Amino acid sequence: MDHDWPPDLPPLASEEPLGGGYICRAARGRLADGRRVVVKRCPYPAEAEADGLAALAAAGAPVPAVLGAAGPVLVLECRHFAGKRPFAHEQRLINLAAVPEAAEEAFFDTAPGPWLIGRVPWSAAEHRIRAVAAEKHIAAALDIATGAPCLVIERRTWSAEHPVTHVRFTYAAENHTLVARFTPSTG
Repeated sequence: MDHDWPPDLPPLASEEPLGGGYICRAARGRLADGRRVVVKRCPYPAEAEADGLAALAAAGAPVPAVLGAAGPVLVLECRHFAGKRPFAHEQRLINLAAVPEAAEEAFFDTAPGPWLIGRVPWSAAEHRIRAVAAEKHIAAALDIATGAPCLVIERRTWSAEHPVTHVRFTYAAENHTLVARFTPSTG
C-alpha cells in the first residue's frame, strides 16, 4: 500500500493497482469504512487531464466524463436494490470543494443523491440518456449477462457556477422505463 495518500482523506484499508499509464498511477481501493474508491496520483494538475479529455471528446473520441472540479473529488460506487434484486449501479463523483462534509459521510443510511440534495442547493443540471451494453463489472453488479442492454442516465449538477456532482446510473434495460409527457410550446 502506498504511503503518499493525502492526509486530509480517509485512509485506505486496501489497494489494488490498475493497469494503464506510465506517468500516473491508478488503484482501486477500499476505505476503512468499506467504501470503494479509485485513486489516481499524477505529477501534474487534474485540470491538465480534464483539458486533454475535453479536447479528445470535442474531436469525437470516446472518453470518460469529467466533473471539472479543480480540487479533491470523492469517487463513489454503489448498488441500489429493489427488494433483494440489484436495481441500479451508481458511479458518482462529488466535488469536495463544494461539499467537504461528503469526505466524512459513509452513505450507509442515506444514498448519495438524497444526501446531497439535503445539503447543497443546485442551480443547474444536465441529463444525458443513452443505451449501452453491460460491461463485465456492471453486469456483475446488476446480476445480468455481460453485453446485456442497459439504460444509462448521467447527470451533472452545479451550485451557482461550481460543479457539485457527476453521477452515472446504469439500469438493466428490462427493469427501467423512461416516460416523458410534452405539450406544444406557445410562440
